[in-house]
Amino acid sequence: MLQLADLVVRLPDGRHAVDGVSLALEAGRCLVLLGESGCGKSLTALSLLRLLPEGVTIAGGQARLAEQDLFSLPERQMRGWRGGRLAMVFQEPMSSLNPVLTIAAQIEEALVAHGSSQTVASLLADVDLQPQHAQSYPFQLSGGQRQRALIAMMLAGEPEILIADEPTTALDVTVQAQILRLLRDLQAKRRMALLLITHDLGIAREMADTVAVLYAGQVVEEAPASALFACAARHPYTRALMQVTPSLGRRGQPLSSLPGSVPLAGAWPRGCRFAPRCGQVQPRCRELAPPLEHGVRCLFPLDQAVASPPSIAAQPLADATSAQGTPLLQVEDLCVHYPIRRGLWQRTADWVRAVDGVSLHLNRGETLALVGESGCGKSSLARALLRLQPQATVRGRIRLHGEEVLNLRGADLHAFRSRAQIVFQDPFSSLNPRMRVGDILEEGLQALRPEMGPGARRQQIERMLNRVGLDASAMPRYPHAFSGGQRQRLAIARALCVEPQLLILDEPTSALDVSVQAQVLALLRALQDEHGLAYLFITHNLPLVGYFADRVVVMQGGKIVEAGATEIVMAAPQHPYTQALLASAPG
Repeated sequence: MLQLADLVVRLPDGRHAVDGVSLALEAGRCLVLLGESGCGKSLTALSLLRLLPEGVTIAGGQARLAEQDLFSLPERQMRGWRGGRLAMVFQEPMSSLNPVLTIAAQIEEALVAHGSSQTVASLLADVDLQPQHAQSYPFQLSGGQRQRALIAMMLAGEPEILIADEPTTALDVTVQAQILRLLRDLQAKRRMALLLITHDLGIAREMADTVAVLYAGQVVEEAPASALFACAARHPYTRALMQVTPSLGRRGQPLSSLPGSVPLAGAWPRGCRFAPRCGQVQPRCRELAPPLEHGVRCLFPLDQAVASPPSIAAQPLADATSAQGTPLLQVEDLCVHYPIRRGLWQRTADWVRAVDGVSLHLNRGETLALVGESGCGKSSLARALLRLQPQATVRGRIRLHGEEVLNLRGADLHAFRSRAQIVFQDPFSSLNPRMRVGDILEEGLQALRPEMGPGARRQQIERMLNRVGLDASAMPRYPHAFSGGQRQRLAIARALCVEPQLLILDEPTSALDVSVQAQVLALLRALQDEHGLAYLFITHNLPLVGYFADRVVVMQGGKIVEAGATEIVMAAPQHPYTQALLASAPG
């Protein structure tokens, strides 16, 4: 249906970010683009719609759809194809939906633009939204509902090709399963070709007919999904990605970690671009650039019998069941209620009971996972623990080191914040876009570690940047200059700089690819072993919970419905809600 040949994407400074990518999309089939952040996946997809950022240009290649080269179309004609013949669902729906227009108005706008005979009601029905959602604004919908509304908008032009760029990254497992099932059903119903970008190998295994693995702007391996996930991956990079994926079955075992990171666009090494990180590198790999032959770009492709690349560093993790120590954090009968105000005087008419009687404890050196669907109260609980809910009524008891947190004021509250930190889910909204990275990290040290001088602060910043896979060259840059995964690493580095005793991690790896996730897990475990850190780990990644957490707490409707040792809860869940969560996990 669509043939992409030798795509080259040039950055404003002349460097190439995508270098000769060729792909083929077939009607009714799903092609998955897999790879780490910075490999060129999103730029490849944006090139097909000619939606590249300002200054980034298509420097070569062809994209033929119905015998028409999309790259040669005038912009006026391209507008008819964009959203019509091919459409794109972006990763973050709130950045794609107009916050001041209702969902119906935005879908109607797309229908008029493409002269479609469909109706708003039929499109909402196609994506399993109710008629009352038509008059809702984006902020009134949940994350999954917003993603469905965006998909409905993209379907308005009856596209032949749908591009989905990480469409389930920020969604919990049940909503993620619903969105993936929706995409499959729409694909079958409309005979669409689906180009799915993801870093989640479980999603790739569940959705893909064909998988194309990108590295440093090139396709390094392309194969049918059934073969690729049947231990038949041939490129060392593909194998490495599979080896760094955590799971309950790998609990207590070393988790491989890809050393280094994807080289910056245009700063690619001579010869094979994966050679500096490859476990089977040979001298001529650093001299010769391998072509793509028989679906793999490697001078020494692995066959099914070859063992794991030996140079991929294994980071031994301590047995999670051995975490001991006196309770660091104790929570008793915690309630977080938000007022519902009505009337002229905005009197409180009712309460939203986000957290309703939760009790838990967390020991030094222990990781407690908090799981549940969006809206169950996980983030409200986390923010209440750190006194970050001024608009809510918080009752109960929160004790850190035996000190009552809800009673802290002034200097005591300031000192508490140096002992307890949080890493938010969306790093872009938590990093000041007007500040350089070095200033962002130093700001926290100046506020919470005033005893450190300028030299000590810089050493601490450089050390933490190195620990999260970055270096001092990141300090003079702004957050927008980094990929989503790199921004999350910066947010983690900022929290760790002040060396807290309690670290709340609110979906900290949702924006990270599997290799960076393995590096971050190794970092978090090493810091936990060195300093006895306690982690409250909020996530919807259940395989990650099985691998990393000591204990798990399952929340539903503001209450805890099941809690216990991770091995027991994950292997033999007792509550129907926990069973449903585990059944929804992809792959």
